[in-house]
Amino acid sequence: MVLLKGTSLVSHTCARCGAEFQGLHRQYVCSACSKCAADKGRNYDRPLTPRERQVIERLAAGAANKEIAALLHLTEGTIKEYLYGIFRKVGVTSRLELALWWVQHGRAAQPEEPQDREELVA
Repeated sequence: MVLLKGTSLVSHTCARCGAEFQGLHRQYVCSACSKCAADKGRNYDRPLTPRERQVIERLAAGAANKEIAALLHLTEGTIKEYLYGIFRKVGVTSRLELALWWVQHGRAAQPEEPQDREELVA
């Protein structure tokens, strides 16, 4: 760590794990806890939900968040939350990577689900 002139390290207790560490005046978490959660490991052990699979199918078909939301009768914000969770589960960082992952792994690894709500009722 490079310190600017006039700055010094202060002893802190990590707000997340409780470990003692040396940091700048306004630093509240240690370096181990400040790493992105996605870098610590992915949730490969959790399978995709049927709704997550529906979102990925439409994304892989080229639909925008707004279009996916309209098709699934959800809000655009809900679609964004689904995508955030899916990205972390699958270990990708973009829509393109997710679409490619789906073509390579997702279709074969996941059971078929009804496409729309109407099919669930029928």
